[in-house]
Amino acid sequence: MDGTLVDSITAVEAAWSSVANELGMPADEVIAATHGRRAIDNLRDLKPKLRRLTNEQMDEHVQEVSRILSVSILHRRELSNPVYRCVFDGGRNWKLMI
Repeated sequence: MDGTLVDSITAVEAAWSSVANELGMPADEVIAATHGRRAIDNLRDLKPKLRRLTNEQMDEHVQEVSRILSVSILHRRELSNPVYRCVFDGGRNWKLMI
């Protein structure tokens, strides 16, 4: 199956708003700067101290944003529809079960 099953924009914005709060930055500025870009690139721009890290060293920082995003998506009303459900393994993965 391919395609968009859930509009995740609200969840994505919630995740980046959380990062903005952590950094003491306006959420709307962070959201505007992050759309359409990879999390690793966004984090390096938003947190300059991370720029010197390798991709492997960045993994824990990217995973934290991914965890926030996954939790935000899981709490979306659309995913409580009995036709499908979302399963999050607590790590890196979540699966949509039809």
